[in-house]
Amino acid sequence: AGPVMSLAFTSDGKTLVSASASHEATLRWWDMSSREPILSVDDSTRQSWAVRVTPDGKRLAIIDSDENNNCRLCLRDATDGHELASTLLRADRQQPSNERPSQHATLEL
Repeated sequence: AGPVMSLAFTSDGKTLVSASASHEATLRWWDMSSREPILSVDDSTRQSWAVRVTPDGKRLAIIDSDENNNCRLCLRDATDGHELASTLLRADRQQPSNERPSQHATLEL
């Protein structure tokens, strides 16, 4: 597993969502009472850099990127993780490989 880049609690504080910059289990939901993972979304083509839970707790907003550093904002269902919508934020094939998108990614809801 890769490094965790971002954490977000649901509004009730019962679930923590982690975003990983690895190419495995990029998003993981944690039950805070048991401290066990309850759901993960595996996407071998993207790395997640930032995650936030919407104020109503129904959706996740995620900034992620692909192997070419194409960054996007993705909305996912907070209960099962399926993708609802996404939009390209930046297509930057010239970005140095040692410069991570997270150095520029902030997400406020």
